[in-house]
Amino acid sequence: MNSLECDVHFSNFSKFRKTKISPFYMKYFSTFLVLLFLLGFIFYDSNLLILNKPVKVSSEKHVKRRTVNTATDQYKGVNIYHNGNIKNTHGRHLTKDGYNLGLKWQCVEFVKRFYYKVYDHKMPDSYGHAKDFFDKKLHTGWNVRRAMYQYANGQALSLKEDMIIVFDGDDQNPYGHIAIITAVTRHKITIAQQNWGKHTKMDLPLEIRDRQYHVNHPDVLGWLSL
Repeated sequence: MNSLECDVHFSNFSKFRKTKISPFYMKYFSTFLVLLFLLGFIFYDSNLLILNKPVKVSSEKHVKRRTVNTATDQYKGVNIYHNGNIKNTHGRHLTKDGYNLGLKWQCVEFVKRFYYKVYDHKMPDSYGHAKDFFDKKLHTGWNVRRAMYQYANGQALSLKEDMIIVFDGDDQNPYGHIAIITAVTRHKITIAQQNWGKHTKMDLPLEIRDRQYHVNHPDVLGWLSL
């Protein structure tokens, strides 16, 4: 390269150094660099970022298969079993003396098993859907089929633990539901139940009006007591 060429290149380089880059382009160029850095960090160490959370390998269906037929709760030493789908049955449960407790692990089975173990109580008629344990023709009085006193929702008799509460059927569940009252306060009751999903315990609002007890649930028919 001769001296003339060197002078030309040096002159062009000097002009380039004196050229100013617009602040507008500098602003977006800096933003581009920051985004590029962040993307590189994400792919480099993805285990530390939210984008790569561990995947849950067990689906809901798998969890249900694993927990069906296992005790998930208890009340006074009587186990409450997980049934999976509310329509599931796992054979009829009979005691050693042949008393029918019901279909495993439906709500009726838990209630009758509880009364059999805790109170040594056998119902003369041990069959029927949950809603059938409340005799609608009787309203209030002695329920012969169940050998228990029956009280319609809204009675003057105060609710107590271990009473059986009966729910009527509806469009989604035509068979009704049945549970055991475990606690009673001024404004609510707590029930223990089987075959109501994973909800083995549940609170229901209670009102006392004109000395009458009302469980505020549209399907509650009433309760049974020894």
